[in-house]
Amino acid sequence: MALQIKNDQGFIEVFGSLHGHNMNVLRSYLESEFRWNDYLTLSLEKLKDLDRTTAHELERFYLKAVKNNQVLSIIGRNHTPISSVMENSKTDYILSYDRT
Repeated sequence: MALQIKNDQGFIEVFGSLHGHNMNVLRSYLESEFRWNDYLTLSLEKLKDLDRTTAHELERFYLKAVKNNQVLSIIGRNHTPISSVMENSKTDYILSYDRT
């Protein structure tokens, strides 16, 4: 399934599979959104899967947002296909606890 991105006033949902070959699409989209907003919520709850490399890319983007005094809340802690990869790659600390 191709990557789909939906945005509802700063709440960004990602659908499909997120891998190295399409992470640049998400990264460009988020960078564009951060030009207008200092706070974004990224939901990974609708993703089918994610690879380890992409988990590290998300971590780098998250840390870049922190460095720029921007807030990126990433939701997906309770979505097993995502949380297990994030846990195994030791990047699960970037997942928000805001939603249960």
